Amino acid sequence: MKRVLFIAAAMLVVSVGVASADTAVTVDSGWHGFVAFGPGVPSASPFTFTSTSPVLVTVTDVFCLGDRYTVSDGSTTLGTTSVPLPFDCNYPNFTGDPDTALADPNYSHGRFAVAAGAHSIGIVWVGQFGTGGGVYVRFDTLTAANCANGGWQTITALPAFTSESDCIAFVSAPAKAPHISRGDAEAVYNAIGGRGAIIVHSTLMGAPDSQLVRITPFANNRHYCSLDWHVVGINLGDFGPRQAAAAALDPFVVTNLVDGTQIPFSPAALKPDDPQHALITFGSSDVWFRAYATVVSPDALSVGAHTIEVIAVNPVTGEIIDATNTFYIDAPGTGACL
Repeated sequence: MKRVLFIAAAMLVVSVGVASADTAVTVDSGWHGFVAFGPGVPSASPFTFTSTSPVLVTVTDVFCLGDRYTVSDGSTTLGTTSVPLPFDCNYPNFTGDPDTALADPNYSHGRFAVAAGAHSIGIVWVGQFGTGGGVYVRFDTLTAANCANGGWQTITALPAFTSESDCIAFVSAPAKAPHISRGDAEAVYNAIGGRGAIIVHSTLMGAPDSQLVRITPFANNRHYCSLDWHVVGINLGDFGPRQAAAAALDPFVVTNLVDGTQIPFSPAALKPDDPQHALITFGSSDVWFRAYATVVSPDALSVGAHTIEVIAVNPVTGEIIDATNTFYIDAPGTGACL
């Protein structure tokens, strides 16, 4: 009997599903089952969640023996599940129950620790046979009890635990407050200035934003922290006086896209740049800007690589500004979150 048919029949009983894009999950909500198709091919959508405490990600194979899975968090590889017995659909203890499979060392499984924060967990099949495999994953609050009695040795962490004390310290680490709060991001949004901005009738753009608040297509391959609030979009500006700048900017229709999805916003009021900053950066002390952006929460962007594209079209003059860039959201304890 073909394996894929065998698994399909079994799944009618245990109701394993096929994950769809960006599956939002809740920590401590039990097992989530799906089908993995194709070795080396992402076998499930990212499972996304935000937690204020460290989380234990548990993955186990079910049904036929022989499948393994590589688990990642955004662009970071967490590890690969254990080495199982060779492929066998006639295994005497064959099961579609994840708890039973997890307790059986002949099935492949793994446990991975992630810190508090926003996460995007991907799973890739590196199995031995066939065209599909059944797998379960769950996300549970990591506690000191998981570390006890040698439990720390069964958990993969970055960096690796070398003792029970390491595991307990990971569990006990207090969740960091966001580096950039909602109020901080709103203050940046409402501030005057040409940071992350472009002058419509000039090739000059504003100075980089040192606070890592603004996500714009002009900040090349920048990393941001998943714990922070951010401002997504751009400022468009033109030289004064105010009436002239307004006449130049008012016709523009601006579209902000993140990963191809439009991010809604309401254009802000026209504001003057700081004269000294404007003179140094743009060669004139009389420069006016309007924000075409929005404030987003820490859970709005998953860990990993993203693209931002901003398209500004002036239907009166035919002017088009189209800027695209890649940016990265780093997991807690890494990159921009250090």
